[in-house]
Amino acid sequence: AWDEVEAKDYVAAMKNVERAKQLAPDNPEPYSFAGSVHYRLKQWERAYDNMVRAIELGDTERGSRMDAVWSAIELKRYDEAVELGERYALGLDDKTPMYQYIAEAHLRANRPDEAIPYLTKCLQSTPDKLYQLGRLVTAYEATGDTARAAEMQARIDAIHSAIGQLGTTE
Repeated sequence: AWDEVEAKDYVAAMKNVERAKQLAPDNPEPYSFAGSVHYRLKQWERAYDNMVRAIELGDTERGSRMDAVWSAIELKRYDEAVELGERYALGLDDKTPMYQYIAEAHLRANRPDEAIPYLTKCLQSTPDKLYQLGRLVTAYEATGDTARAAEMQARIDAIHSAIGQLGTTE
């Protein structure tokens, strides 16, 4: 099936996956594979259903959890994305990417005040990540905390300045 995905023959790949599901209905691998294909094709409902099923059957991969949460976000099921993200984060060594997804779900649900703690946790392990800093600026602005928004923007500007200095001989 992977060979067929690489050849972009998704129909043949999914036929093989459906056959694998029939042969081994309690094996998480065919569901994870199907979820990955649907995720690539931005078929969020199918990606979500397959990833959640794979996890229920014992899939331990971080990617499956990330894809399930992001699919829920794309489906605009923000509360579900947050609930899954919090549950799945418990089993992850590096929680930062999942916290970023949880924050994104809160931001898209117009709950910037609930996104801020997750973004702050993200910055503890990746203090110079521009995307997270930018989302934090957005969250602080949405809550009316212009001082904190300006502080985060100053960090972004300092990082941009440092990047601009790299590679110069002066």
